[in-house]
Amino acid sequence: MLSIQDLSPQGARFCLGVEKFILEELGLDLRGCRVLLALSGGPDSTALLVVLSMLRDRMGFSFCAAHLNHMLRPEADREERFVKDLCARLEVSCKFGKSRIPVYARRMKMGREQASRTIRYRFLFGLAKKYGIDYIFTAHHLNDLAEDVLMRLIRGAGWPGLAGMSGVSGKIVRPFLLVPKSELYSFLSRADQGWMEDHSNLDPAYLRNRVRRDILPLFIRENPAFLEQVTSLWRQGNLDHDFFCGQLSGVASPESDQGILLRACTLEGMHPALRYRAYKKALEGLGPGQVLFENILKLDRIWISGRGGKAVQFPGDKSARVKNRDIIFSRRKNQQ
Repeated sequence: MLSIQDLSPQGARFCLGVEKFILEELGLDLRGCRVLLALSGGPDSTALLVVLSMLRDRMGFSFCAAHLNHMLRPEADREERFVKDLCARLEVSCKFGKSRIPVYARRMKMGREQASRTIRYRFLFGLAKKYGIDYIFTAHHLNDLAEDVLMRLIRGAGWPGLAGMSGVSGKIVRPFLLVPKSELYSFLSRADQGWMEDHSNLDPAYLRNRVRRDILPLFIRENPAFLEQVTSLWRQGNLDHDFFCGQLSGVASPESDQGILLRACTLEGMHPALRYRAYKKALEGLGPGQVLFENILKLDRIWISGRGGKAVQFPGDKSARVKNRDIIFSRRKNQQ
C-alpha cells in the first residue's frame, strides 16, 4: 500500500493541501467515516483515487470506489478494466454497475446527459444506502466550478447561486473543488499514473462542453486570473450562504412528505433579499434543480399580489403555490 512518503515533495504537498481543504474549508472530520468515490477512470477521479489512498490512514477513514459503465461508447469496457486493475493495485474495493441510458432517456422523456446524471447518482446513493456510506466523493475541480458559474449565468441563476456548486451538498463532497485541472495533470504525471480519456467531453452538442471548449478559454484569455476570481467568488458565496442560513433557521416547516410550507406570518415584514432566500432554501430542500432568479421574482410578485391558487414552476419538477398567503413548495416524483 502506497503512502505520502512514497510521493515526490510536490505530490506530498498536493495531498496535504487536499487534506487541509477537507478539514478547514469544508469542515469535515472523516475519522471513522465510510467514503464512496465516484470513479470513471478519467484524470480527475483517478487523481482523487490516488489522493484518497494516500490520506485514508492519516485521516482515519475507509473508502471504496464505484464505477458505472453506461455502455454508450466503444471504449467503455476498456475503461471498466482500467478501473478494476487500478483499484486492485491500490488495494481499493470497487463496486461496478451497468446502465442503459438510451432506454431510460426515452422512457423518462429526457436528454441523454440528464438521464446519465440521474442514473449515476441513483447508482451512487443506492450503494451508499446498501453499504452504510457517510459521504460520496466526486472529483469536480476548479475548472468545473468555473464552467458551472458560467452555465448558471447563462441560464439565469441569481445570487448567491452564481457562486457555483457547493463543496459539501448532503452526502456529496467535492475535495478538489478549488484545485485547477492543470494541477491534477501535474500530480498524475509526478506519480507516474495514467488515466483514460472520455472524448465525449468534447462533443459540442452539450452546453457544458461548449462552455469548456469555447467560452471558458475566452474568459481566461481576457483575464488570466479568472480561475482565482472564481475561487474568491465561491468563498464569498459560502460566507453569504452561511449568514442567510442562520437568519432563516426555523423559517420553513414541513407541509407533508412531499412539500415545504412558508407561512404568511413569517414572510410578512421580511426584507425582499431575505424573502428570496427563504424561497430558495425551501426549493433546495426539495432536491436537485437550479433555482432561477426570474422564477423567484415571479413567485414573489404573486405572493405580494395575494392571488391565491397561482403556481410557479421551477427546474427539477418543483413548484410553488400560493394558498391563503402561505406558500407551499412541492416536487412531482418521476415515474420510474
